[in-house]
Amino acid sequence: MLRFGFQFSEVVLSCDLPDINIFTDNEYLDVSISVHGSAIFESRYYTLNKVVTVTDVSSIVEEYLEKVTGNNFAVFTVTAAHGEDTASKTFCSMFCRMSLRLDSEQWLQENFLTLAPVRRVAPESVLPLYWYTKANDPMNLHISATFFNENGERDTFRTLYPENSLKATEEGVLSDMVPLADVVDTIKKSKKCEEVKLLSVTVRRGSRSITFFIDEALSGILPLWYTNCFNIPEPMVFCREEKRKLSVERSTAVLGKRSQFYDVARTMAYELQSAPLTKDECQQAEQLFMASDVRVIDKNYSDLYDTDFEAMVPIMITDFTCEISDSDSELNQVKLTWEYADRKIVSLDAKLSPGIFNNVYNPAFN
Repeated sequence: MLRFGFQFSEVVLSCDLPDINIFTDNEYLDVSISVHGSAIFESRYYTLNKVVTVTDVSSIVEEYLEKVTGNNFAVFTVTAAHGEDTASKTFCSMFCRMSLRLDSEQWLQENFLTLAPVRRVAPESVLPLYWYTKANDPMNLHISATFFNENGERDTFRTLYPENSLKATEEGVLSDMVPLADVVDTIKKSKKCEEVKLLSVTVRRGSRSITFFIDEALSGILPLWYTNCFNIPEPMVFCREEKRKLSVERSTAVLGKRSQFYDVARTMAYELQSAPLTKDECQQAEQLFMASDVRVIDKNYSDLYDTDFEAMVPIMITDFTCEISDSDSELNQVKLTWEYADRKIVSLDAKLSPGIFNNVYNPAFN
């Protein structure tokens, strides 16, 4: 006799996964957890009071999902066997390292996969969007924008992105990237405007909504990309003061009248002191400091607003101060220090020459 003692909803967050109880008359059970037929966990459990308990299932599931950035949803099969006596049961789980203390299924239907539904972005940004979907759910995004036209008049604009009516083919996580430049171009064509200054963009998908306020002060600031609590790449960009701290550790060898350095280790650390942050940005900061993977764009090879997380350079946050207060008289700020993971010293000021001449060279330039 084999009987599983758990019943999950359609999808459960990994942090909320309980221990799995299996009731049996057998002395022991060989238990495995698999994905698409490949085992990610196998162990033999001995029965206590006719019950086998598989503990810390969250860690097993999260270790599998966290191996690949953006891979945060899978269907897991639990199999228990004793000789020919076998039984199995499946459950769907989504990676989440923070307990939301909410009905997870309802929350996933009403939110994009972020804890910061309101944030500031640079005018040149590309908006990364991830959401949970069921089979046959529409994939289109409803975009609403507010802007100033060339006459300085405030106006609004709504569109469907993409315009084609698409539906999801299976349950899982979908994503899309919305360049703000495309939104501006679409507004210009639709409204027949020559100049458009975006103020805000709100994206909706079903009951989900996320709003981005365009802040010109963030233009040109290097974003810090990190995997949020759902293992989804998310950028955080904020106004800050930055200091570069060069450290050189070395030992000295003395031979006769001559001294020489050896075992020289050079490191460059970047210390950032943020300007005051909004409530949603504080949520981002906390996840940034807890993230298992933090990266920055290599400006020598990529655009500052590139969204290819795998092409970015890994960094390590070696120190931080994060004390979030709900006081009405105190502004929330964070401080952090980061280094490149491979400990190389990189010049962030090096630039390619823009060129000198804009005309064909001739002897008059001498």
